[in-house]
Amino acid sequence: MNGRLIYGLLLFVLMLYSTWQWMHVDTPVLKTAIVPPALPKVSMHKKQLKTILAHNLWDKSRGASKHQLGTQRAEKKHVVLSWVLKGIGYQHMRASVAMIASGNHVTLYHEGDRLPDETLLMQVMVDGILVDKDGEEKRVYLFKKK
Repeated sequence: MNGRLIYGLLLFVLMLYSTWQWMHVDTPVLKTAIVPPALPKVSMHKKQLKTILAHNLWDKSRGASKHQLGTQRAEKKHVVLSWVLKGIGYQHMRASVAMIASGNHVTLYHEGDRLPDETLLMQVMVDGILVDKDGEEKRVYLFKKK
């Protein structure tokens, strides 16, 4: 009985002390508000402003914009694949596998294998694969990106 009483008293004192510490936890007080620094004021010279305002965006002689040239190059780089990624096999401590269909045949490919159109399978990821066709890397996703 005496041991139980001492044990209960020690437990009560320990709980009382931990509760007291928990109630007196101080959070640091911020002396200044957290705001981003003010942006520097940009002064534009009158000469620069005249040059900008004199530029005619609708003038046919100025040529295509760089953005349009970039999209034309991107369209040329569009690679057409003769196969379809059907699935990905991922297993712990094993080499991952890509299931690729070419026509009616579905074949399993590992990293480093050549696909039906001689494209190199570089990496198998959880959501897609990374292939190298004619020196250009391309990601092929299992499900369409939104």
